[in-house]
Amino acid sequence: MYQIRKGWPSNGAIDEVFQADTGETLAEGMIVAVKQHKATVAATNAGTASLAFVIGHEAQRNTWTGLLSQCVIECDADHYKDTDTYAAGDYVTVTNGKFAKGTSDNAVGRVLAYDAPMLRVLWYESK
Repeated sequence: MYQIRKGWPSNGAIDEVFQADTGETLAEGMIVAVKQHKATVAATNAGTASLAFVIGHEAQRNTWTGLLSQCVIECDADHYKDTDTYAAGDYVTVTNGKFAKGTSDNAVGRVLAYDAPMLRVLWYESK
């Protein structure tokens, strides 16, 4: 379960439509790396691709929609590394398509609140 709590939908939100790269299995609530309208599950946030938080799937055309804009995401343990512990203000990064505890050097967002099994994250704009 995940919910976008703030930042989308809005006229200023930036999203991206893409297809899964060959051999990739995508799902809503996953963090993916998008390059040339093809997405792979983001192992980390390193690399030249933009990161997107997957928010939808259009089955007929087999396309996915990912959010690139800053937003607040609330998610359960299916979407973050649940062996990590979190506190408000902690940096989060990406590990295998999920949020994980990070540092300022590899951050994709900050923890706003954590009360297992719910994690609330301020997702930074993708670069």
